[in-house]
Amino acid sequence: MDISTLEDLIALGIHKSYSAAARKRYMSHTTLYRHIRALEAELGEPLILSTNPIMLTSAGKIVFEKAGNIISEAADMKRTLREHRSIVCGEVRLLDLTPQNDTMPLISRTLFRIRKDYPGIKLSLVEPSANLDVLTAIKKGLLDIGFRYHWYNQDTYRPQTDIHEELESEDVSRVMLKSLHFPVRFGIGTEHPLYDKGTGTLAEFAQYGIIQPANKIYQDSNDAFVAFLHREGLCPKLHYIAVNNLLSLWLSNPGPFAFLLTSEMLATQMLPPEFFDSVKVVAPVDDNYWMDVYAIVKKGAMDEAVLVTLAALESDLNQDGAAR
Repeated sequence: MDISTLEDLIALGIHKSYSAAARKRYMSHTTLYRHIRALEAELGEPLILSTNPIMLTSAGKIVFEKAGNIISEAADMKRTLREHRSIVCGEVRLLDLTPQNDTMPLISRTLFRIRKDYPGIKLSLVEPSANLDVLTAIKKGLLDIGFRYHWYNQDTYRPQTDIHEELESEDVSRVMLKSLHFPVRFGIGTEHPLYDKGTGTLAEFAQYGIIQPANKIYQDSNDAFVAFLHREGLCPKLHYIAVNNLLSLWLSNPGPFAFLLTSEMLATQMLPPEFFDSVKVVAPVDDNYWMDVYAIVKKGAMDEAVLVTLAALESDLNQDGAAR
């Protein structure tokens, strides 16, 4: 039994005609008839007399009266919730991850819903920069919620609680949002030794070098990946190049280096077609890796607006599925 079916019965009791009630409910005569029969079967009582005009049975009259009360209570509950949402207010400052990050589409979806459901919350995106450190910004009150990432090989390595000791202190707290399966993809130019081969081991890619843009948008996730390579004993040559986007990177003729690509970049076509004129997207043969996503918040300074936003982020990220 649901509210919609009770509303069907109310319409039929008022209009005393399947045709008139069906028009009022924007459904077919057959659909309305099926809903009423299902309600009767669920309650175990006949509700409608086959008369012209239609009349309610004694049981139907009881359900009609109770249904009106239930529908009224449901409407009042929704109204109270809307009023509660409007009371929740405050500014939430998040690190802007747009657009090169696997979690950004999920975060964007959550933020749109928060803006709709909680109009009293002001959401502000803090523009990243090469000099902005997430922990420092949160401790200084420049950010309310930041994000950090941690890569690992699920088959051989599981992150321990002490991996992020700096993210769990007297000043800040970390919240595990999601563990994403992240098949590694690299963009390689025509000068790369593996270009013609089209693939290689992760060790080969690390050996020839990995480019990381000098931009905070990329820094956390790429630094986490590079740290993972070091733990695996691959120790890649790391080069920082100041660019605004991937197309600028390759127009700068970086040489035989590989650039880490997220699956979200490829799936959402964030890259312009020109990017692929001189770049091949390839995958190493040993690419069974995962990335943990953490939200970082300041302890003791989380008002209700921050808690609502953080809870929504955690819920949406975890409901999206364990693997990507």
